[in-house]
Amino acid sequence: MLGAQTISTETFQRHHPWVEDPHSEQTRINDEKLERGAIDGMLQQVISGQMPMAVFARIREKMKDGTMDVFSATVAVDDEIREEQARAAEAAQADQQAMMEQQQGNLMAQMGLAAGPQAAAPGAIPPEAMMQGGPPPPSSPVDQMRAMMQAGMGAGVG
Repeated sequence: MLGAQTISTETFQRHHPWVEDPHSEQTRINDEKLERGAIDGMLQQVISGQMPMAVFARIREKMKDGTMDVFSATVAVDDEIREEQARAAEAAQADQQAMMEQQQGNLMAQMGLAAGPQAAAPGAIPPEAMMQGGPPPPSSPVDQMRAMMQAGMGAGVG
């Protein structure tokens, strides 16, 4: 009679000896259909490459012990992935900031006198000393080496 559509599913369930509560039974039937549809949809996404198999496996792991249905497991895995993505974005931003600071330091070192005394090459004669009648710039490599040693030691070598 049910298959021939002469009575409704609810009437059939109400008179069936195994069904105690037709409304609860229909709710369970609908939930099972939705879960099968969700799992089938995820499998299609895995097959088409829209969902990585690893994500599907993580969802399945959450369902294994029976405490989560497919919907709860999917939401939990989605939350985990969002947290992982946020941490990765923060790390990438920190790396980018460090790289920008390093590049800014390199730029300061390449600016010559425009960068100020903090960017002077090690052992260089400070511009103030040159302007105050300090020693003339060394002309030969030996003189340059002597000047660097003097600047490094703070005394006359020679």
